[in-house]
Amino acid sequence: MLITSQIFRALSRLSKPNAVHFKRRFTATNDINEQEKLQRSELYEKHMRFYRSNYIDKINYELLEDFPEWLDGIGLKILTPYFEGMRWEEIIKLSMMDLYLLGIRNSKVRTLLVKHFWKVKNMMAKDKGGNLGPSEIRKRINDFTRAGHDLAVDPYLLSVDYAYASFEPFFHGKKWQDIVEMNAWDLKAIGIRNDGLRRKMVWNLREFKKAMVHADNDFALINEEL
Repeated sequence: MLITSQIFRALSRLSKPNAVHFKRRFTATNDINEQEKLQRSELYEKHMRFYRSNYIDKINYELLEDFPEWLDGIGLKILTPYFEGMRWEEIIKLSMMDLYLLGIRNSKVRTLLVKHFWKVKNMMAKDKGGNLGPSEIRKRINDFTRAGHDLAVDPYLLSVDYAYASFEPFFHGKKWQDIVEMNAWDLKAIGIRNDGLRRKMVWNLREFKKAMVHADNDFALINEEL
């Protein structure tokens, strides 16, 4: 879930008064903690209402005009300098590659931005009676699947690393969609005991996930739910 810097600042101002009497300290501290939990919950709900009403259910174009504040709503105001001199109408057209070339290297941050850019463009299209279709990231995943890449296990493993096809028996009966999400514990559970090999396999699986989405570069990360 998204929590803005405003919420973090608000949370940092929450007071933690000390108990006056030693015998009551435990009870008082518990009461304070419960009060803080309630305040945090209220702040979170307030943010989520703001987020839903300005980014999801409808698009606040006035907020977009003040693009640094729009970024703040998704917790990314720190990126403001990257978009200096650009209008929001230009910014929402930027792709994963465009953002990378601007200097935004973190793939998860770029994914988050592209997903929100798509929401804006899609809402604009709906306002005109149209529909934008799937986002850039989701489309690439769907295209990969429709192209026949519901890979059999051993060619899938071979495409991850030429040496991995010999491990096919360990993955028998599994789909590539399941294999690509496996971690070191999962690999150990199916019988791959070597720690170094498991670490290398997890790294290669993660890199292959990137290539599935953007075959033309190796720095885009597969889509994750917000």
